[in-house]
Amino acid sequence: MIFILNLFLAWCFLHRITAVPLPESTTPTINIAIIGAGSAGTSTAYYLSKLTANFNVTIYEETNRIGGRAFSKLVPIGNSYITVEYGASLIASVNYNLANATNDLGLVSVPSKWTEIGGDTVSGFGVWNGSWRYKDIQALTWTTLTNSLTNVLLLLQYGLLNGPTKAQNLVNPLIDKFLLLYNRLSQVNPFTSVADIITSITLSDVVQSTASSYFRSNNINEAFMTDIIGGITKNCYGQEMDTIEAIGAIISLYSSLGGIFKIKGGNEKLFQKMAIASGATIRLNSIVTSVNGISDGRFAVSTATDTSAYDVVVMAAPIVPDTTPSIQFGNLDLSSVIPMEYVQIHGELMYTEFKFSTNPYGLVTIVVGEVKPLYWKILLSTDFPGDVLIPSGLDPLILPFHSVGLLYTKTELLGRTTQVVKFFSKSVLNGPTLANCFRRIDYTDREVWNSPGAYPNLLPKQLSTYTGSFEVSPGFYYANIMEGFISTMETQSVSGRNIANAIWQKYIK
Repeated sequence: MIFILNLFLAWCFLHRITAVPLPESTTPTINIAIIGAGSAGTSTAYYLSKLTANFNVTIYEETNRIGGRAFSKLVPIGNSYITVEYGASLIASVNYNLANATNDLGLVSVPSKWTEIGGDTVSGFGVWNGSWRYKDIQALTWTTLTNSLTNVLLLLQYGLLNGPTKAQNLVNPLIDKFLLLYNRLSQVNPFTSVADIITSITLSDVVQSTASSYFRSNNINEAFMTDIIGGITKNCYGQEMDTIEAIGAIISLYSSLGGIFKIKGGNEKLFQKMAIASGATIRLNSIVTSVNGISDGRFAVSTATDTSAYDVVVMAAPIVPDTTPSIQFGNLDLSSVIPMEYVQIHGELMYTEFKFSTNPYGLVTIVVGEVKPLYWKILLSTDFPGDVLIPSGLDPLILPFHSVGLLYTKTELLGRTTQVVKFFSKSVLNGPTLANCFRRIDYTDREVWNSPGAYPNLLPKQLSTYTGSFEVSPGFYYANIMEGFISTMETQSVSGRNIANAIWQKYIK
Protein backbone atom coordinates (compact mmCIF):
# COMPACT_ATOMS: atom_id res chain seq x y z
CA MET A 1 0.00 0.00 0.00
CA ILE A 2 2.78 2.44 0.96
CA PHE A 3 4.68 1.52 -2.23
CA ILE A 4 1.62 2.21 -4.40
CA LEU A 5 0.93 5.52 -2.66
CA ASN A 6 4.52 6.68 -3.13
CA LEU A 7 4.40 5.66 -6.80
CA PHE A 8 1.29 7.82 -7.21
CA LEU A 9 2.95 10.80 -5.56
CA ALA A 10 6.04 10.27 -7.71
CA TRP A 11 3.75 10.40 -10.75
CA CYS A 12 2.27 13.68 -9.47
CA PHE A 13 5.82 14.98 -9.07
CA LEU A 14 6.85 14.07 -12.61
CA HIS A 15 3.62 15.29 -14.23
CA ARG A 16 3.03 18.43 -12.20
CA ILE A 17 2.40 21.76 -13.87
CA THR A 18 5.71 23.44 -14.62
CA ALA A 19 6.06 26.96 -13.31
CA VAL A 20 6.87 29.76 -15.75
CA PRO A 21 10.66 30.51 -15.74
CA LEU A 22 11.35 33.91 -14.20
CA PRO A 23 14.14 36.34 -15.09
CA GLU A 24 16.97 37.08 -12.68
CA SER A 25 16.11 39.94 -10.35
CA THR A 26 18.11 43.14 -10.21
CA THR A 27 15.81 44.93 -7.77
CA PRO A 28 16.71 45.99 -4.23
CA THR A 29 15.99 43.61 -1.36
CA ILE A 30 12.34 43.51 -0.28
CA ASN A 31 11.93 42.89 3.45
CA ILE A 32 8.84 40.82 4.24
CA ALA A 33 7.29 39.90 7.60
CA ILE A 34 5.00 36.87 7.77
CA ILE A 35 2.90 36.56 10.92
CA GLY A 36 1.98 32.93 11.56
CA ALA A 37 3.85 29.69 10.80
CA GLY A 38 1.01 27.42 9.73
CA SER A 39 0.27 26.24 6.21
CA ALA A 40 -0.41 29.73 4.81
CA GLY A 41 2.62 31.41 6.38
CA THR A 42 5.17 28.72 5.57
CA SER A 43 3.76 28.33 2.05
CA THR A 44 4.11 32.07 1.45
CA ALA A 45 7.78 31.89 2.48
CA TYR A 46 8.37 28.67 0.52
CA TYR A 47 6.93 29.98 -2.74
CA LEU A 48 8.62 33.36 -2.34
CA SER A 49 11.93 31.47 -2.20
CA LYS A 50 11.10 29.82 -5.54
CA LEU A 51 10.65 33.17 -7.28
CA THR A 52 13.78 34.84 -8.61
CA ALA A 53 13.88 37.91 -6.42
CA ASN A 54 15.70 39.54 -3.52
CA PHE A 55 13.28 38.71 -0.74
CA ASN A 56 14.41 38.86 2.88
CA VAL A 57 11.69 37.04 4.84
CA THR A 58 11.06 36.82 8.58
CA ILE A 59 8.38 34.49 10.00
CA TYR A 60 6.89 35.42 13.39
CA GLU A 61 5.20 32.61 15.31
CA GLU A 62 3.66 33.12 18.74
CA THR A 63 4.04 29.47 19.82
CA ASN A 64 7.15 27.33 20.13
CA ARG A 65 6.44 25.28 17.01
CA ILE A 66 5.79 25.46 13.26
CA GLY A 67 2.67 23.91 11.75
CA GLY A 68 -0.40 25.79 12.98
CA ARG A 69 -3.34 23.41 13.05
CA ALA A 70 -1.14 20.56 11.83
CA PHE A 71 -0.16 19.17 15.20
CA SER A 72 0.78 15.66 16.33
CA LYS A 73 1.96 13.96 19.50
CA LEU A 74 3.80 10.75 20.29
CA VAL A 75 1.43 8.42 22.10
CA PRO A 76 3.00 5.59 24.13
CA ILE A 77 1.78 2.04 23.66
CA GLY A 78 3.69 -0.24 26.01
CA ASN A 79 7.35 0.52 25.40
CA SER A 80 6.69 1.95 21.93
CA TYR A 81 5.10 5.08 20.48
CA ILE A 82 2.89 6.00 17.56
CA THR A 83 2.41 9.45 16.02
CA VAL A 84 -1.16 10.68 16.32
CA GLU A 85 -2.53 13.72 14.51
CA TYR A 86 -4.51 15.95 16.87
CA GLY A 87 -5.20 18.59 14.25
CA ALA A 88 -5.26 18.61 10.44
CA SER A 89 -4.98 14.89 9.79
CA LEU A 90 -4.88 14.05 6.09
CA ILE A 91 -3.60 15.33 2.76
CA ALA A 92 -5.44 14.46 -0.45
CA SER A 93 -3.42 13.23 -3.41
CA VAL A 94 -4.89 16.04 -5.55
CA ASN A 95 -3.51 18.64 -3.11
CA TYR A 96 -0.80 19.52 -5.61
CA ASN A 97 0.99 22.13 -3.50
CA LEU A 98 1.42 19.83 -0.51
CA ALA A 99 1.89 16.61 -2.50
CA ASN A 100 4.65 18.16 -4.62
CA ALA A 101 6.31 19.76 -1.59
CA THR A 102 6.29 16.36 0.12
CA ASN A 103 8.35 14.98 -2.76
CA ASP A 104 10.54 18.05 -3.18
CA LEU A 105 11.52 18.12 0.48
CA GLY A 106 12.25 14.40 0.80
CA LEU A 107 9.44 13.60 3.22
CA VAL A 108 7.83 10.17 3.43
CA SER A 109 4.10 9.85 2.79
CA VAL A 110 2.21 6.98 4.43
CA PRO A 111 -1.42 5.76 4.37
CA SER A 112 -3.86 7.32 6.80
CA LYS A 113 -4.01 4.28 9.14
CA TRP A 114 -0.26 3.62 9.15
CA THR A 115 1.59 3.53 12.49
CA GLU A 116 5.24 3.12 13.44
CA ILE A 117 4.65 -0.19 15.23
CA GLY A 118 2.35 -1.94 12.79
CA GLY A 119 -0.49 -3.65 14.58
CA ASP A 120 -3.45 -5.55 13.15
CA THR A 121 -5.24 -4.28 10.05
CA VAL A 122 -7.53 -1.30 10.66
CA SER A 123 -10.33 -1.19 8.11
CA GLY A 124 -14.06 -0.97 7.67
CA PHE A 125 -16.52 1.81 8.37
CA GLY A 126 -19.92 2.24 9.87
CA VAL A 127 -22.69 4.76 10.40
CA TRP A 128 -23.62 5.02 14.08
CA ASN A 129 -26.56 6.77 15.75
CA GLY A 130 -26.63 4.60 18.87
CA SER A 131 -27.06 1.58 16.62
CA TRP A 132 -25.42 0.68 13.34
CA ARG A 133 -27.39 2.15 10.46
CA TYR A 134 -24.79 0.58 8.20
CA LYS A 135 -21.55 -1.32 8.83
CA ASP A 136 -19.00 -2.60 6.31
CA ILE A 137 -15.73 -4.50 6.59
CA GLN A 138 -14.28 -2.57 3.66
CA ALA A 139 -12.53 0.79 3.94
CA LEU A 140 -14.47 3.98 3.25
CA THR A 141 -13.53 4.85 -0.35
CA TRP A 142 -15.29 5.74 -3.58
CA THR A 143 -14.61 2.20 -4.82
CA THR A 144 -16.30 0.68 -1.77
CA LEU A 145 -19.33 2.95 -2.13
CA THR A 146 -19.87 2.59 -5.87
CA ASN A 147 -18.91 -1.00 -6.70
CA SER A 148 -22.25 -2.75 -7.10
CA LEU A 149 -20.60 -6.17 -7.37
CA THR A 150 -19.14 -6.03 -3.87
CA ASN A 151 -21.61 -3.73 -2.17
CA VAL A 152 -25.13 -4.67 -3.19
CA LEU A 153 -26.46 -4.10 0.32
CA LEU A 154 -24.95 -0.63 0.54
CA LEU A 155 -26.41 0.42 -2.79
CA LEU A 156 -29.80 -0.98 -1.85
CA GLN A 157 -29.75 1.09 1.35
CA TYR A 158 -28.33 4.28 -0.11
CA GLY A 159 -29.64 4.26 -3.66
CA LEU A 160 -28.57 2.39 -6.75
CA LEU A 161 -29.38 5.29 -9.08
CA ASN A 162 -29.31 8.35 -6.81
CA GLY A 163 -26.82 7.35 -4.13
CA PRO A 164 -23.00 6.91 -4.14
CA THR A 165 -22.49 6.72 -7.91
CA LYS A 166 -24.60 9.79 -8.63
CA ALA A 167 -22.87 11.71 -5.83
CA GLN A 168 -19.47 10.82 -7.27
CA ASN A 169 -20.56 11.91 -10.75
CA LEU A 170 -21.78 15.19 -9.24
CA VAL A 171 -18.68 15.89 -7.17
CA ASN A 172 -15.88 14.92 -9.57
CA PRO A 173 -16.50 17.69 -12.15
CA LEU A 174 -16.60 20.25 -9.34
CA ILE A 175 -13.21 19.10 -8.10
CA ASP A 176 -11.89 19.25 -11.68
CA LYS A 177 -12.96 22.89 -11.73
CA PHE A 178 -11.16 23.54 -8.45
CA LEU A 179 -7.95 22.05 -9.85
CA LEU A 180 -7.95 24.65 -12.63
CA LEU A 181 -6.65 27.25 -10.21
CA TYR A 182 -3.22 25.54 -10.22
CA ASN A 183 -2.74 26.54 -13.86
CA ARG A 184 -2.96 30.19 -12.93
CA LEU A 185 -0.81 29.78 -9.82
CA SER A 186 1.93 28.13 -11.91
CA GLN A 187 1.91 31.12 -14.26
CA VAL A 188 2.58 33.51 -11.35
CA ASN A 189 -0.66 35.26 -12.25
CA PRO A 190 -2.24 36.07 -8.87
CA PHE A 191 -5.91 36.11 -8.02
CA THR A 192 -6.94 39.47 -6.60
CA SER A 193 -9.64 38.13 -4.28
CA VAL A 194 -11.45 34.97 -3.26
CA ALA A 195 -14.31 36.10 -5.51
CA ASP A 196 -11.80 36.12 -8.37
CA ILE A 197 -10.96 32.48 -7.58
CA ILE A 198 -14.61 31.43 -7.30
CA THR A 199 -15.69 33.09 -10.56
CA SER A 200 -12.58 31.97 -12.45
CA ILE A 201 -13.29 28.33 -11.70
CA THR A 202 -17.11 28.79 -11.82
CA LEU A 203 -18.03 27.56 -8.35
CA SER A 204 -20.43 30.35 -7.37
CA ASP A 205 -23.43 28.06 -6.86
CA VAL A 206 -21.73 25.81 -4.29
CA VAL A 207 -20.74 28.68 -1.98
CA GLN A 208 -24.17 30.30 -1.92
CA SER A 209 -26.27 27.29 -0.88
CA THR A 210 -26.23 24.88 2.02
CA ALA A 211 -24.97 21.36 1.48
CA SER A 212 -28.39 19.85 2.13
CA SER A 213 -30.19 22.11 -0.35
CA TYR A 214 -27.50 21.56 -2.99
CA PHE A 215 -27.54 17.76 -2.81
CA ARG A 216 -31.34 17.66 -2.54
CA SER A 217 -31.67 19.87 -5.61
CA ASN A 218 -29.52 17.32 -7.44
CA ASN A 219 -31.77 14.48 -6.23
CA ILE A 220 -29.17 12.70 -4.10
CA ASN A 221 -30.63 9.96 -1.91
CA GLU A 222 -31.66 11.46 1.44
CA ALA A 223 -30.22 8.63 3.54
CA PHE A 224 -26.89 8.77 1.70
CA MET A 225 -26.78 12.53 2.13
CA THR A 226 -27.52 12.34 5.87
CA ASP A 227 -25.45 9.27 6.78
CA ILE A 228 -22.42 9.31 4.48
CA ILE A 229 -22.01 12.87 3.20
CA GLY A 230 -23.26 14.34 6.48
CA GLY A 231 -21.12 12.01 8.58
CA ILE A 232 -17.97 12.75 6.60
CA THR A 233 -18.66 16.50 6.75
CA LYS A 234 -19.11 16.39 10.53
CA ASN A 235 -15.83 14.51 10.79
CA CYS A 236 -14.02 17.15 8.74
CA TYR A 237 -15.72 20.35 9.94
CA GLY A 238 -18.00 19.53 12.87
CA GLN A 239 -20.89 21.19 11.05
CA GLU A 240 -24.31 20.04 9.89
CA MET A 241 -25.56 19.68 6.33
CA ASP A 242 -28.35 22.20 6.91
CA THR A 243 -25.88 24.97 7.80
CA ILE A 244 -22.54 24.32 6.09
CA GLU A 245 -21.97 25.68 2.58
CA ALA A 246 -22.10 23.05 -0.17
CA ILE A 247 -18.42 23.41 -1.10
CA GLY A 248 -17.45 22.38 2.45
CA ALA A 249 -19.33 19.09 2.13
CA ILE A 250 -18.03 18.54 -1.42
CA ILE A 251 -14.39 19.00 -0.38
CA SER A 252 -14.95 16.78 2.67
CA LEU A 253 -16.51 14.02 0.58
CA TYR A 254 -13.90 14.03 -2.18
CA SER A 255 -10.90 14.33 0.11
CA SER A 256 -12.07 11.58 2.48
CA LEU A 257 -12.98 9.07 -0.23
CA GLY A 258 -10.15 9.69 -2.69
CA GLY A 259 -6.43 9.03 -2.30
CA ILE A 260 -5.29 10.38 1.07
CA PHE A 261 -2.02 10.26 2.96
CA LYS A 262 -0.21 11.75 5.91
CA ILE A 263 3.42 12.62 6.61
CA LYS A 264 5.48 10.05 8.46
CA GLY A 265 6.35 11.56 11.83
CA GLY A 266 3.55 14.14 11.75
CA ASN A 267 2.03 16.50 9.17
CA GLU A 268 3.65 19.52 10.79
CA LYS A 269 7.00 18.24 9.49
CA LEU A 270 5.95 19.35 6.02
CA PHE A 271 5.51 22.97 7.14
CA GLN A 272 8.69 22.86 9.20
CA LYS A 273 10.59 21.72 6.11
CA MET A 274 8.92 24.38 3.94
CA ALA A 275 9.90 27.12 6.40
CA ILE A 276 13.50 25.92 6.60
CA ALA A 277 13.81 25.42 2.83
CA SER A 278 12.58 28.98 2.26
CA GLY A 279 15.66 30.41 3.97
CA ALA A 280 13.47 32.68 6.08
CA THR A 281 14.46 33.87 9.52
CA ILE A 282 12.17 31.97 11.90
CA ARG A 283 11.21 33.62 15.17
CA LEU A 284 9.36 31.22 17.45
CA ASN A 285 7.79 32.36 20.73
CA SER A 286 7.47 35.82 19.17
CA ILE A 287 4.08 37.37 19.83
CA VAL A 288 3.44 40.29 17.49
CA THR A 289 1.73 43.03 19.48
CA SER A 290 1.22 45.65 16.75
CA VAL A 291 1.60 46.41 13.06
CA ASN A 292 1.61 50.06 12.01
CA GLY A 293 2.21 51.89 8.78
CA ILE A 294 5.10 54.37 8.92
CA SER A 295 5.71 57.52 6.92
CA ASP A 296 8.08 56.01 4.36
CA GLY A 297 5.46 53.49 3.27
CA ARG A 298 6.88 50.59 5.24
CA PHE A 299 5.45 48.81 8.29
CA ALA A 300 6.62 48.70 11.88
CA VAL A 301 6.13 45.20 13.32
CA SER A 302 6.47 45.11 17.09
CA THR A 303 6.82 42.34 19.65
CA ALA A 304 7.29 42.70 23.40
CA THR A 305 11.05 42.98 22.89
CA ASP A 306 11.68 44.81 19.59
CA THR A 307 10.33 46.65 16.56
CA SER A 308 11.47 46.07 12.97
CA ALA A 309 10.58 47.76 9.67
CA TYR A 310 9.34 45.82 6.65
CA ASP A 311 8.30 46.67 3.10
CA VAL A 312 5.53 44.03 3.11
CA VAL A 313 3.53 42.28 5.83
CA VAL A 314 1.64 39.01 5.32
CA MET A 315 -0.90 38.24 8.05
CA ALA A 316 -1.08 34.43 7.99
CA ALA A 317 -3.12 34.00 11.15
CA PRO A 318 -6.83 34.63 11.69
CA ILE A 319 -7.98 38.16 12.49
CA VAL A 320 -10.72 37.44 15.01
CA PRO A 321 -12.22 40.06 17.34
CA ASP A 322 -11.94 39.64 21.10
CA THR A 323 -9.15 37.07 21.01
CA THR A 324 -6.16 37.14 23.33
CA PRO A 325 -3.43 37.92 22.61
CA SER A 326 -4.57 40.39 19.99
CA ILE A 327 -2.58 42.43 17.50
CA GLN A 328 -3.16 46.17 17.30
CA PHE A 329 -3.18 47.32 13.69
CA GLY A 330 -3.08 51.03 14.48
CA ASN A 331 -3.39 53.17 11.39
CA LEU A 332 -3.97 50.34 8.90
CA ASP A 333 -7.31 50.25 7.11
CA LEU A 334 -8.57 46.67 7.52
CA SER A 335 -12.23 47.54 7.04
CA SER A 336 -12.54 45.07 4.14
CA VAL A 337 -11.64 42.14 6.40
CA ILE A 338 -14.80 40.31 7.43
CA PRO A 339 -14.27 38.64 10.82
CA MET A 340 -15.02 34.91 10.87
CA GLU A 341 -16.56 32.81 13.60
CA TYR A 342 -14.56 29.69 14.36
CA VAL A 343 -15.76 26.28 15.56
CA GLN A 344 -14.23 24.97 18.77
CA ILE A 345 -13.87 21.22 18.99
CA HIS A 346 -12.47 18.95 21.61
CA GLY A 347 -10.04 16.32 20.36
CA GLU A 348 -10.23 13.28 22.63
CA LEU A 349 -7.63 10.55 22.32
CA MET A 350 -7.95 7.34 24.29
CA TYR A 351 -5.41 4.56 24.38
CA THR A 352 -5.04 1.48 26.47
CA GLU A 353 -2.23 1.19 28.99
CA PHE A 354 -2.27 0.89 32.76
CA LYS A 355 -2.02 4.30 34.42
CA PHE A 356 -3.57 5.82 37.51
CA SER A 357 -5.29 9.09 38.34
CA THR A 358 -8.11 10.27 40.60
CA ASN A 359 -9.26 12.86 38.06
CA PRO A 360 -13.07 12.85 38.18
CA TYR A 361 -13.41 13.10 34.39
CA GLY A 362 -11.46 9.89 33.79
CA LEU A 363 -8.49 11.59 32.15
CA VAL A 364 -6.48 8.71 33.35
CA THR A 365 -8.28 5.87 35.18
CA ILE A 366 -7.68 2.23 36.04
CA VAL A 367 -9.55 0.09 33.52
CA VAL A 368 -8.81 -2.97 31.43
CA GLY A 369 -8.80 -1.22 28.17
CA GLU A 370 -10.56 -1.77 24.94
CA VAL A 371 -13.83 -0.67 23.34
CA LYS A 372 -16.93 -2.13 24.95
CA PRO A 373 -18.70 -4.51 22.54
CA LEU A 374 -21.98 -4.22 24.45
CA TYR A 375 -22.17 -0.46 23.93
CA TRP A 376 -21.10 -0.62 20.29
CA LYS A 377 -23.38 -3.60 19.57
CA ILE A 378 -20.57 -5.76 18.18
CA LEU A 379 -19.59 -9.32 19.05
CA LEU A 380 -15.90 -8.60 19.73
CA SER A 381 -13.92 -5.42 20.28
CA THR A 382 -11.88 -6.38 17.22
CA ASP A 383 -15.04 -5.91 15.13
CA PHE A 384 -14.86 -2.15 15.72
CA PRO A 385 -14.49 -0.39 12.32
CA GLY A 386 -11.75 2.00 11.31
CA ASP A 387 -14.08 4.94 10.70
CA VAL A 388 -17.37 5.65 12.47
CA LEU A 389 -19.60 8.29 10.88
CA ILE A 390 -22.21 10.10 12.94
CA PRO A 391 -25.22 11.09 10.78
CA SER A 392 -26.02 14.74 10.20
CA GLY A 393 -28.81 16.20 12.31
CA LEU A 394 -28.36 13.91 15.30
CA ASP A 395 -29.10 15.55 18.66
CA PRO A 396 -25.76 16.04 20.54
CA LEU A 397 -27.60 15.09 23.73
CA ILE A 398 -28.02 11.62 22.24
CA LEU A 399 -24.40 11.32 21.06
CA PRO A 400 -21.97 13.92 22.46
CA PHE A 401 -19.27 13.21 19.83
CA HIS A 402 -19.43 13.85 16.10
CA SER A 403 -16.85 11.38 14.78
CA VAL A 404 -14.86 8.37 15.93
CA GLY A 405 -11.75 6.87 14.38
CA LEU A 406 -9.85 3.69 15.21
CA LEU A 407 -6.15 4.46 14.71
CA TYR A 408 -4.51 1.29 16.00
CA THR A 409 -5.53 -2.18 17.16
CA LYS A 410 -3.47 -5.14 18.28
CA THR A 411 -4.58 -8.41 19.86
CA GLU A 412 -1.86 -10.36 21.68
CA LEU A 413 -1.61 -14.15 21.75
CA LEU A 414 -3.40 -14.35 25.10
CA GLY A 415 -6.31 -12.32 23.75
CA ARG A 416 -5.55 -8.90 25.27
CA THR A 417 -6.55 -6.19 22.78
CA THR A 418 -5.00 -2.73 22.72
CA GLN A 419 -6.71 -0.04 20.66
CA VAL A 420 -6.18 3.65 19.96
CA VAL A 421 -9.39 5.57 19.29
CA LYS A 422 -9.86 9.25 18.45
CA PHE A 423 -13.07 11.16 19.11
CA PHE A 424 -14.02 14.63 17.97
CA SER A 425 -16.63 16.48 20.02
CA LYS A 426 -17.72 20.02 20.78
CA SER A 427 -17.53 19.48 24.54
CA VAL A 428 -15.49 17.43 26.97
CA LEU A 429 -16.53 13.77 27.06
CA ASN A 430 -16.95 13.05 30.76
CA GLY A 431 -16.16 9.95 32.76
CA PRO A 432 -19.58 8.25 32.53
CA THR A 433 -19.68 8.79 28.76
CA LEU A 434 -16.27 7.20 28.30
CA ALA A 435 -17.10 4.36 30.67
CA ASN A 436 -20.12 3.56 28.50
CA CYS A 437 -18.01 3.35 25.37
CA PHE A 438 -15.07 1.38 26.71
CA ARG A 439 -14.51 -1.88 28.48
CA ARG A 440 -11.09 -0.57 29.48
CA ILE A 441 -9.71 2.98 29.46
CA ASP A 442 -6.22 3.24 30.83
CA TYR A 443 -5.19 6.59 29.57
CA THR A 444 -6.79 9.66 28.01
CA ASP A 445 -5.26 12.74 26.53
CA ARG A 446 -7.17 15.85 25.43
CA GLU A 447 -6.49 18.78 23.23
CA VAL A 448 -8.92 21.71 23.00
CA TRP A 449 -8.70 23.74 19.83
CA ASN A 450 -9.56 27.31 20.73
CA SER A 451 -8.24 30.82 20.13
CA PRO A 452 -9.79 31.04 17.67
CA GLY A 453 -10.91 27.45 17.03
CA ALA A 454 -10.44 24.40 14.85
CA TYR A 455 -11.85 25.91 11.66
CA PRO A 456 -14.27 28.64 10.61
CA ASN A 457 -18.02 28.23 10.41
CA LEU A 458 -18.41 27.61 6.70
CA LEU A 459 -21.78 29.26 6.14
CA PRO A 460 -23.30 29.96 2.70
CA LYS A 461 -22.42 33.47 1.53
CA GLN A 462 -23.21 35.73 -1.38
CA LEU A 463 -20.38 36.17 -3.86
CA SER A 464 -20.11 39.84 -2.83
CA THR A 465 -18.84 38.64 0.56
CA TYR A 466 -15.65 37.42 -1.11
CA THR A 467 -14.73 40.57 -3.03
CA GLY A 468 -12.21 41.77 -0.44
CA SER A 469 -8.66 41.75 -1.80
CA PHE A 470 -5.85 39.52 -0.58
CA GLU A 471 -3.98 42.85 -0.34
CA VAL A 472 -6.35 44.44 2.15
CA SER A 473 -4.19 47.57 2.52
CA PRO A 474 -1.24 48.62 0.32
CA GLY A 475 1.60 46.23 1.15
CA PHE A 476 -0.45 44.34 3.77
CA TYR A 477 -1.76 40.91 2.71
CA TYR A 478 -4.21 38.66 4.55
CA ALA A 479 -3.78 34.94 3.84
CA ASN A 480 -6.64 33.73 6.02
CA ILE A 481 -9.18 35.52 3.85
CA MET A 482 -9.33 32.17 2.02
CA GLU A 483 -10.84 30.45 5.07
CA GLY A 484 -14.24 32.01 4.54
CA PHE A 485 -14.40 30.05 1.27
CA ILE A 486 -12.92 26.73 2.35
CA SER A 487 -10.53 25.76 5.15
CA THR A 488 -7.95 23.03 4.49
CA MET A 489 -4.17 22.75 4.71
CA GLU A 490 -4.05 22.85 0.92
CA THR A 491 -6.28 25.90 0.42
CA GLN A 492 -4.23 27.77 3.01
CA SER A 493 -1.13 26.79 1.03
CA VAL A 494 -2.85 28.00 -2.15
CA SER A 495 -3.52 31.32 -0.43
CA GLY A 496 0.12 31.62 0.60
CA ARG A 497 1.35 30.79 -2.89
CA ASN A 498 -1.07 33.27 -4.43
CA ILE A 499 0.20 36.02 -2.11
CA ALA A 500 3.81 35.15 -3.00
CA ASN A 501 2.85 35.57 -6.67
CA ALA A 502 1.14 38.89 -5.92
CA ILE A 503 4.19 40.23 -4.09
CA TRP A 504 6.44 39.24 -6.99
CA GLN A 505 4.11 40.89 -9.52
CA LYS A 506 3.89 44.13 -7.54
CA TYR A 507 7.44 44.59 -6.33
CA ILE A 508 9.67 42.71 -8.77
CA LYS A 509 8.14 42.23 -12.23
